[in-house]
Amino acid sequence: MTKFCIAMVLAGCVSAGAGPSMGAGPEEGRYYRIKNVRTGKVLGVSGRGKEEGAKIEEVPKAPYHIQHWTFVKVGDYYKIVNRKTGMALNVQSESQLENAPIVQWDASVDNENQQWSLLKVGDNFKIKARHSGMVLHVKDEGESTVVQFPLRQDNRNQVFELLPTRDNE
Repeated sequence: MTKFCIAMVLAGCVSAGAGPSMGAGPEEGRYYRIKNVRTGKVLGVSGRGKEEGAKIEEVPKAPYHIQHWTFVKVGDYYKIVNRKTGMALNVQSESQLENAPIVQWDASVDNENQQWSLLKVGDNFKIKARHSGMVLHVKDEGESTVVQFPLRQDNRNQVFELLPTRDNE
């Protein structure tokens, strides 16, 4: 095989993987459901609450904008903002403690407890809080509570799939 053919084969391999993909993270301006891979449920706001401090929980997927989230770049991090309420995922009281609840809070606040990084796990993500280094975690025992918890490599309670939404759902 000539050098030219080898170069063309390699170029084809590279371009086959090119284009928009979730591998690089979420697309700005797009809304997603954030689905836990273990339970199959998605993140929503408790009681569809619009107030600051409403807890984030996992719920069955339904056609509600309260289950839609957008990822807004803040330097190397993201604010994760709810479509219906306009509020951001927030670790309650800037807690550094394990099992601290995740709540929604005013997205205009510039606190590190509202900034998240995405850690790739195959085609999915772990969502890591900037201020504590802990990740989003769905509690066991049949609860729907979402908390921050230390990163565990083999824990599927901490792995989330980002599902792009359509405006009519």
